Amino acid sequence: MRLAAGALVALAAAAAMAPSLEGAHSQEPVTRDCGASVYGDLGGDWMPASVVAGPLAFVAARSIASSTSSFAGVGGGRYRPSKLLVVVRTGWVARIVVPAAQRGRLALRYEPATFNDAVAPSLGAHDVIFTACPPGRPFLGPTTARWTQFNGAVTVAGRRCVTLFVYAAKQGHPLPERARATRLSFGAGACR
Repeated sequence: MRLAAGALVALAAAAAMAPSLEGAHSQEPVTRDCGASVYGDLGGDWMPASVVAGPLAFVAARSIASSTSSFAGVGGGRYRPSKLLVVVRTGWVARIVVPAAQRGRLALRYEPATFNDAVAPSLGAHDVIFTACPPGRPFLGPTTARWTQFNGAVTVAGRRCVTLFVYAAKQGHPLPERARATRLSFGAGACR
């Protein structure tokens, strides 16, 4: 119970510090749309193993918390990416932003041409916009798919818990000014 209360306090503090979308980003965001989506059968029980932030989910991200990987560098301040599939509910747009204070230790790798490259987290992308396919019109997969899948990775400098800011809205509507703070653990156990 005490751990849960601590986690709520940490999330509330992170949400209070979440930047508004207006003027909060120093570089252009990476963009992925329906035509750049992928498809694979996730199985029927993928959601409990995932970290869900409204209409966006980091598939199987809960298993990364207990990863035995050290997330160690490969030299020159560079780190290998760790694969992390993102899914967005059909008909939605979602934006993930790495908070400025964490950009030296975490980068988002969702540009297909570079997401397997080792990188210094401070030099990677910190802002990605995902536009899901319209309902019933996937780029790949069955027309009944309720989620659009985007392959990619994150680069993390060592084991740690991180906060990502997630903004989401139905297509045709503006993204909200305030983010949903979402915590992920990379080999660091449960996050508070």
